[in-house]
Amino acid sequence: MHIHVDSSLTAHGIHAVVIGIAHHINPLVPMPEILENKIAALEKSVLSGEKDYIANDPITEGYRNLILSCQRSIKKNPPTVPEFIRSIKHRGAMPRISTIVDIYNMETLHSCLAIGGHDADKIHGTLTFTISQREDTFTSIGGHTKRVAPSDYCYRDDNNVIAWLGTRDSSFYKIDDHTQNAIFVIAGNCHTDCDYRLKALERIRDDLSLCMPKMEFETMIVEAQ
Repeated sequence: MHIHVDSSLTAHGIHAVVIGIAHHINPLVPMPEILENKIAALEKSVLSGEKDYIANDPITEGYRNLILSCQRSIKKNPPTVPEFIRSIKHRGAMPRISTIVDIYNMETLHSCLAIGGHDADKIHGTLTFTISQREDTFTSIGGHTKRVAPSDYCYRDDNNVIAWLGTRDSSFYKIDDHTQNAIFVIAGNCHTDCDYRLKALERIRDDLSLCMPKMEFETMIVEAQ
């Protein structure tokens, strides 16, 4: 897979994208007790209000600035992590999708980072991170089609937009029961350096390894050019 981070992103606070790729994974493996306890503790911290500070955290402010720099409404396109916390409070519980998705959702709550998780084998050609620079469309998980403006931040392969504004992921690339290789994307913003994002990927790797000891995990930093 060739990966390109376009220089158009630097004016929006993204100078490098941090990526992790997990090989030989099993989406159907059960969550071990140690991670179930970790989820329960995070869920409790959200429901008790301990995570409310994230709404005003500098990292969240960086995501707001990124969305605004794309001339998009914060009200209509709120940053991922505060919106995830709002959803958990509304449900009264953390949504459970699959072991893999639940693991990177836990890291989102831990680090305040927006993390994209996708089936790596569904990505074709070049994975490009860019300001769109053209009109496009995007089909989000749930099947809703959105207009992508030339000024929008997104990443795409040769066929479709994979993620939009750092707030929505495409249904065409989601991790499912047949996923064997997963890619985790942390583009971050002006308040998240590469070391901080790499540590988040290391925690994802460690949690996945508890479930899938034969998994192989690689990380990379791709700088804008």
